Amino acid sequence: MKKPYAQALLFVLLLAATIVGGLYIGQQYLRDSQQPHDHDKPTALHQYFHEQLHITEAQGKALTEIEHRYREKRKYLEEKIKLGNMELANAISQDGKYSPRVQAAIDSIHATMGEMQKSTIEHLFEMQTVLTPEQNQKMNQMITDALYHSQP
Repeated sequence: MKKPYAQALLFVLLLAATIVGGLYIGQQYLRDSQQPHDHDKPTALHQYFHEQLHITEAQGKALTEIEHRYREKRKYLEEKIKLGNMELANAISQDGKYSPRVQAAIDSIHATMGEMQKSTIEHLFEMQTVLTPEQNQKMNQMITDALYHSQP
């Protein structure tokens, strides 16, 4: 008698964890994409880098194309995560349990999140081709400080 109750409780806990995880992903990665805005405008992070690194006008022009490519890639990946979340919701709704389809949807979302992180890091390193050695050193320090302090 206890076994079916325990299985039902486990399912409810897994479902709640999946929902909370999906909400967290939405808040952390899709917050900007849910509000109408122009993806061609610099992000707050880029604006911060430009201010802190004292980017010259010539460097700013050189960085424009790099930043445009990154924003397009990021926009694509954000949409891919949204679609992944919809696939996850459908799998949960239709299967009603932690099924292979649920796992596949989660794996797909995680892979896209990893792709987004790689794309961001590649973009930052591509920016270095335009920066002076001093600016590169300062940017690397800013990035590593942010990564160290972003730990939960």
